[in-house]
Amino acid sequence: MPLNLVPPGTQTIVDVSDDARYQAALDFLFSRLNYEKAPDAARTISDFKLSRMERLLEVLGNPHLSIPVVHIAGSKGKGSTATMVARILEDAGYRTGLFTSPHISRFEERLTINGQLADEATVIALVDQLRPASAAVERELGTTPTFFELVTAMAWMHFKQAGVQIAVFEVGLGGRLDSTNICAPVVTAITSISRDHTRLLGETLELIAGEKAGIIKPGVPVVTGVRDPGPLSVIEQKATAAGSRLTCCDRDFRGIVSNVHESSASEPFCHSIDFQSEGFSLPGLQLSMAGEHQIRNAAVAIRIIQELRSAGWEVSEDAIRRGLSRARCLLRIQVV
Repeated sequence: MPLNLVPPGTQTIVDVSDDARYQAALDFLFSRLNYEKAPDAARTISDFKLSRMERLLEVLGNPHLSIPVVHIAGSKGKGSTATMVARILEDAGYRTGLFTSPHISRFEERLTINGQLADEATVIALVDQLRPASAAVERELGTTPTFFELVTAMAWMHFKQAGVQIAVFEVGLGGRLDSTNICAPVVTAITSISRDHTRLLGETLELIAGEKAGIIKPGVPVVTGVRDPGPLSVIEQKATAAGSRLTCCDRDFRGIVSNVHESSASEPFCHSIDFQSEGFSLPGLQLSMAGEHQIRNAAVAIRIIQELRSAGWEVSEDAIRRGLSRARCLLRIQVV
């Protein structure tokens, strides 16, 4: 029997009425240059440009400009943090899109709405819209949109057509030149900085931080879980230059362990935490994701929600509790 890797709360909708068209749609996407699978040695930073992504979205009617976004970068933790934020917003009653990468078992895991995967008919329809737009960009610019660019555009199309009220986007690689950086966020976040993709992002933590801090937008609040003084100083400089309020974990907010419990064989070493920030606290929050590192991710997620609340989004403390308690990501210390 195959292992069930679909986390609780995620529904998979499968329409197999037209296998051939569905497979052709996936083949179209995966036939494009895919930097997720290409080794770093095969590419340079000059391969990454936003002009092609900008033009592709323009041809598609700029769907990305109609949806508020939480934009999350980081070397580690960004997928978990994005999932926590999305679950909290769902429990607050918002129709929430979540864009993450890569997928584990099904392509549709990349673009979900309230935890629900797109069905095959939707994938077919979205790709049918993408084909002429991609061809138009190729004719005009002489270069073909990549796999990740097409999938990012596809997420925007799906979210807009489905009436999503807010979307959470995880950065693919870096930040400054990532395809997701064509957006107008209401909050940005940088979860952590460590040595990753050094050939593309730089050999030092400071250089890597500079690339990831490229998602900071003028006047848009920034939340970070970065602690190391070197990369943190880069993020602080970028935020100051953009006139963006920066809040930092352990300085402006924190998550403190109140209990460690092994609730079941499938959820080992989960934590109860107390969240604290100036003028606000939430005790006894239950994390459904295992591992001590998730405490920091949860603190960043709650601080993102605080920024949204300050901007007028209605998110109750109960929604925060429920969202954190059911947020899960495949293969993150998952027992099978």
